[in-house]
Amino acid sequence: MIRFFESTDLDQITGIFNEVVETGEYFFTEFPLTAEQMRERLSTPERETVVLEDDGAILGFYYMNPLFEGRSNHVANCAYAVSKSARGKKVGSRLAEFSIEHARKKGYKSISFVAVVATNEVANHLWQKLGFRMVGTMKKSHRNKDGSFVDTNIYQLEL
Repeated sequence: MIRFFESTDLDQITGIFNEVVETGEYFFTEFPLTAEQMRERLSTPERETVVLEDDGAILGFYYMNPLFEGRSNHVANCAYAVSKSARGKKVGSRLAEFSIEHARKKGYKSISFVAVVATNEVANHLWQKLGFRMVGTMKKSHRNKDGSFVDTNIYQLEL
């Protein structure tokens, strides 16, 4: 079931987020967050968090907020995380599809991702499959946990 975040989800979401952070390959965040730090991250007024739950277990989540303030607040940005145990089970696809409709309902005119790590083949393939257009690449803009540098891709979907 896909639904909006509830405070009782915080520990599971923090765990999933930290699994992704620990890989050092997908998020810019370098260190795991405490539940309180995660609560602060999710608590900005413009940010909405959505989870995919199965029998009480959170399998993945995303949060959505305006990419910029002011005159560009009609462009959505999201961050997605899927638990290690749920990867390969279409959790990311289901969350992505839901987020597109969520953004439309919120009145956003487009969704932009400014830093999809180029070596994240699953994410890059998903965004292209869902109609996102790659509008640029930032060279060596992500530092992996091992210290190597990789490109990030910029995607946009007009709604």
